[in-house]
Amino acid sequence: MPALRTRPSTAPTRRGAKVVAITSAAAVAAVGVTLSLAAWTDNEWLTSGFDGDDPAISTSAFEVEQYAYPSTGGSAGTFSQHETSDDANVVTFSVEALSPQVPSYGLVGLRTTAGSLGGALTLQAADDLLNAGTTTDAAAAALFAATEVTVWTWSEADSTPAFGCDASTSSQPGVTQIAAGALAAAAGSASQELAAEGGDVQYYCYQLLFDVPDGADPEDYMGVGLVPAWEFTAESD
Repeated sequence: MPALRTRPSTAPTRRGAKVVAITSAAAVAAVGVTLSLAAWTDNEWLTSGFDGDDPAISTSAFEVEQYAYPSTGGSAGTFSQHETSDDANVVTFSVEALSPQVPSYGLVGLRTTAGSLGGALTLQAADDLLNAGTTTDAAAAALFAATEVTVWTWSEADSTPAFGCDASTSSQPGVTQIAAGALAAAAGSASQELAAEGGDVQYYCYQLLFDVPDGADPEDYMGVGLVPAWEFTAESD
């Protein structure tokens, strides 16, 4: 009797199933490794912020203003700023028609503005505005050279000075002489402190004194103009 033939089975062997299972597991593992490489991101910011509508941080300010008083003093008018020689404040001197050895006095007060830091003022020697730049006025230059200035200063909380600027000023309490000599050379010997926000007024009393130099002709000095200009340099605390 002939032997019976059997058909090959098409079902996967357990070995084959195992291999497939292992391969599938490896594929799943590979996907898992790829996902683990992703990362969350986050950003953080900060700022100095605002105070209402205004920046919480801003720069400070330092500004000085002045008022030219009559030499006799009195209540202050409006203080203002004059920061260039072209816009210099005008001090009215007690004697405007100078004569030899007759003093003339002028008074000015300076303070910081509202909202300003405190600081220090330093008086510079005078410039001759009639001989500035390319201008040449020989007679005015001679008068400028023949005129001396003395400057006294004091400080008060009030914008109405306790006394005026005259021959008695130097003997008043709290008054210090800071300059004396030829206009072109007499700078302040020290600086003066100004309180913040107009907390005090620094007063300056100027005395001008002219004399005809030895050997000069007095006629050469008659009717001649004189326009000294003084600068205060100021630095904040």
